[in-house]
Amino acid sequence: INAEYMGVFVLAVDELSDAVPSWESGKLQPKGDAVLVLTSDNFETDILVSEKPAFVKFYAPWCGHCKNMAPAYKQLAEKFSQADVTIAKMDSTEHSHPSVTITGYPTIMFYPKNDKANPIRYKGARTLEAMEAYLNENLAA
Repeated sequence: INAEYMGVFVLAVDELSDAVPSWESGKLQPKGDAVLVLTSDNFETDILVSEKPAFVKFYAPWCGHCKNMAPAYKQLAEKFSQADVTIAKMDSTEHSHPSVTITGYPTIMFYPKNDKANPIRYKGARTLEAMEAYLNENLAA
């Protein structure tokens, strides 16, 4: 089995004690994943304090709509990986932040660069094309 292909981290036993806290805090990312994984610990720093605008998907692992849009969201992150924007996701069944109220899944929010306190709820289609057009329009503004 090719561990790299499966996205599995191969670690020596003595490295494991360092890797677990890094994974839990969101600092350790799967290789090749352009979507930033947010946690309760890194949301403030990576989204609210960051100078970059952000597009964030709040999801539940069991949500069918969330699962269906996951490939398009990953493609979106790959397309914008060199742009001045953060494409991120947060498992809202495990993590939260006091500034965010989730009433359904998925909830997608755009955090403008200069107004992080007033994120805009994305209400468009959950397709690559629709989200890409939305970001292009809002990043140009």
